[in-house]
Amino acid sequence: MANADLENALHHLRVMQDLLAHQRGSAHVDQAQLFAALELLSGSFSRLMTDCLCQQKLAELRGFAHALYSDKDQQRWSRASLTGGEFLRLQMLKSLNALDARIRMLFKIRSAATENKVLPLPRSERARRAARAAKKVS
Repeated sequence: MANADLENALHHLRVMQDLLAHQRGSAHVDQAQLFAALELLSGSFSRLMTDCLCQQKLAELRGFAHALYSDKDQQRWSRASLTGGEFLRLQMLKSLNALDARIRMLFKIRSAATENKVLPLPRSERARRAARAAKKVS
């Protein structure tokens, strides 16, 4: 699978979005466990995606998550129409949406580059072609 990293990254994003949605609708979610799960997923996402724009949005997401789950920082983020927690959750969702858009753009870039044969072939394809060439020679 040529885009396994992008597909895994999209899966991680969906899980993070589901966690935030579940937390929003439930009053008895353990905040520490939710924050730990978000940290674990974002760390895994960070290792999957080395793209600098993805890393930047991921850093924003982590910063908002840290502020959301540390009680003292929530007051600083309050806005007139939103509580601090609602505002931070909204910012986290915006970061997740931006990451989703970037990954989808990377899918398009890779497919266009593959169609134009700009990218080198994957290792498995090079090995397959080398084996075919060796058979023709012998």
